[in-house]
Amino acid sequence: MNIGVFMQTSFHYFVYEPVIDELLKNEEVEDVILVINDLLNSDSEWYKMFENLVVFIRKLKRNDMQAVFLSDILNNNYKFDCMLSLYFNEYIQKISNFNIRLMYSLAKEDWTFADWNKQYNLILCYGDYDYAKLNTLTQCLVVGNPKFDKWVNESGENGKKEKKYKLNINDDKETILYAPTYGDLSSIDKWLDIIYDLSDNYNVIIKLHHGTNNLVSEERRRNDLENLFTNIYGDDINLLDLIEASDFILSDNSGIIYEAAIALKKIILLDNSNLANQLNLPSVNNFEDLLRALKNVNYPTKTLEHIREEYFYEVDGKAGKRAARGIIEQFNSLLLTNKEN
Repeated sequence: MNIGVFMQTSFHYFVYEPVIDELLKNEEVEDVILVINDLLNSDSEWYKMFENLVVFIRKLKRNDMQAVFLSDILNNNYKFDCMLSLYFNEYIQKISNFNIRLMYSLAKEDWTFADWNKQYNLILCYGDYDYAKLNTLTQCLVVGNPKFDKWVNESGENGKKEKKYKLNINDDKETILYAPTYGDLSSIDKWLDIIYDLSDNYNVIIKLHHGTNNLVSEERRRNDLENLFTNIYGDDINLLDLIEASDFILSDNSGIIYEAAIALKKIILLDNSNLANQLNLPSVNNFEDLLRALKNVNYPTKTLEHIREEYFYEVDGKAGKRAARGIIEQFNSLLLTNKEN
């Protein structure tokens, strides 16, 4: 059984990694191969994403799998037994017999739960919430969030991780992680100067969305951020390490909102009252409101526990195992069905 893993940006690797590790332990799996979408290289908007991904892959320290370009797979008419991806791409069905989606975010629900999910043979869900949204479209299986496997297994859910990045942080200050989305829904243009004004009293870390980090159309925003902040990170780092180092998470429409809830970090939404009402989280619209939210000693921490329980299966460090087992079992079931027919 050979399995392809479809990649367009570096951050995808951190979503896949726990599942890849478990698949490679299984004797039924012959190969796990990273499929790099090099067709992005010919797109003037997206080519930097491809270039940065190639640099990232070359730096990966593992010799148990290889990486290939999508164009080579297409030119050789090769088909994988299974293809794991995070969202649908027109080429996936051409290069795989069995397509599996691994969830990577619950943000932007109109897109996340859209009809394109029907193209998958199996979707590996976080919990009952996304399962209920998707199981009418195709076969689904609840596995949890594999990204948090190492969080649990290596240091305990609430344990302090060894810092992997040289963060310029004053230990006497609380730390804010600002993680905006990109495009029309981004809060950067309005909130950039406001968040900079917090720098005197807080450490501020910026986590760029992979769109902002790579797209040509987001270059102005990248430059504006780099002119003000030093702790800026792109899509080639594990977001959970930045969450671990932070006390507050500020965001607008990014999927980090849900991951911060799993980590039980204080979340403050920027100009997103709709999501705030849905999740019962604080949302602010100006500098004064933001200051009050940061100083609020009665932050609704019980809400974070509720989000974690409502949207995610138990965070037990075994989601990658469940995902790998589900992939293999569903693939074998499909083979049996095809033989019988």
